[in-house]
Amino acid sequence: MKLKQVLDKKWIRRVKTFNEIEFDDQTYIHRQYIDGNRAIISLRIENMDDMIHPLSSKKRPILNNDVAEYIEKCVDDIPFYYPIIIKVEKEDFTDDEEILVKRLIHNYFGLELSDRVADLEFNRWKSIILFIIGVVIIFLSFVLMNLGLSSFIVEMVSIFGTFAFWEFADSLVLERNELKIKKLNAGQLATARIIFSKEDIKKKTFVGE
Repeated sequence: MKLKQVLDKKWIRRVKTFNEIEFDDQTYIHRQYIDGNRAIISLRIENMDDMIHPLSSKKRPILNNDVAEYIEKCVDDIPFYYPIIIKVEKEDFTDDEEILVKRLIHNYFGLELSDRVADLEFNRWKSIILFIIGVVIIFLSFVLMNLGLSSFIVEMVSIFGTFAFWEFADSLVLERNELKIKKLNAGQLATARIIFSKEDIKKKTFVGE
């Protein structure tokens, strides 16, 4: 019994310690990515095959999914107001390789940006339609009630109307905010400056610098 009490106290202390632990994510992000008024994402590759999706055509290559996911994961942590520099590190690059890397990254995230814009437009129409459906169903429930139909039927219709309004609110607030964040991330990457190991990061290429 005493042993159990001692163990319980140890577990309680451990849980309390874990609960009190905090991580300074802002300091980490600043040290990991921020350089002055811009953010740098470092990308190290061994050869050009690392950049290209293994199933894509040699004539029409696309960006490797692993590279894209890594870049997206990094930008998730970076505040929206920082322009992005993607620094690609490799032993050496030919001029053609530099052109290809820039094209791969900009094309991929340019398409991502277009997709996010389309998603927001779809979300807008979805929200409008759900709102109209909700209004129509609630109006119908009042009509049915005035006609003296069964309260069960009226209640069921009212529930459907309420559900439509909840879906409208979820689509307009939660889902749309999430889509806006994804669009901002895609916009950061679609306009990112691509540099290579031998280039000078301090070179001014952003509007307003």
